[in-house]
Amino acid sequence: IQAIASLIGKTFGPEAYSYIDPVMPGEDFSAFQADCPGAFVELGTRNPLKGSDQPHHNSGYRMDEDALAYGVEYFVRLVQDRLV
Repeated sequence: IQAIASLIGKTFGPEAYSYIDPVMPGEDFSAFQADCPGAFVELGTRNPLKGSDQPHHNSGYRMDEDALAYGVEYFVRLVQDRLV
């Protein structure tokens, strides 16, 4: 997890990430981690200025699509980091 936080910090700045308390989503991620270590990373898309400040699974949810570019850059940097 520290390696992921470090990568995000180097790419976007230390204020770009935060640790969250464990949650109980309906994901099978823990089963995948039994075979391969990993980290669950959430891409923040909240932007009150654009009206995208409602939680997921809410009829008022609107994602700030500008955030998608950050997600793509994160994955590209992650792959580059792992290939070195």
